Amino acid sequence: MHSVRDAIDYIEAVDHPGVQHINGDIYHMLVEEAYIPLAVLEADDRLINLHLADTNRLALGKGAMDLDTIIMSLYLVGQNQQGRFVTPEPLGPGAGPYAARTAVPNPKVLDRLVHDTVSYFREREEAVRMMEP
Repeated sequence: MHSVRDAIDYIEAVDHPGVQHINGDIYHMLVEEAYIPLAVLEADDRLINLHLADTNRLALGKGAMDLDTIIMSLYLVGQNQQGRFVTPEPLGPGAGPYAARTAVPNPKVLDRLVHDTVSYFREREEAVRMMEP
């Protein structure tokens, strides 16, 4: 699938109870979707997991992704319910994002990426929640 629309069309074409959900990946959606928050809204309750990676694969907040609008759209589709997931995974910079498969990972660098990602996500989520009427 290249877009949420592709995934929905596939789900509808297969028409099977075992094929009903979407696992989105923000990093790839940056290329295929016109506007990620609208794609999240289109996926609606079919979205079971959203994988977050910033535009440069560093920690959230270190790239150009507008996390606030994505968090807003996640709340609108009920992504904060049990059984739904948002899974950030900063892989680190580089032409090949999966260096950990072939190279020796640096645990201190990876720990920092994860720490910074969690901190930034929580900060932005709190800021978004403070905007509620």
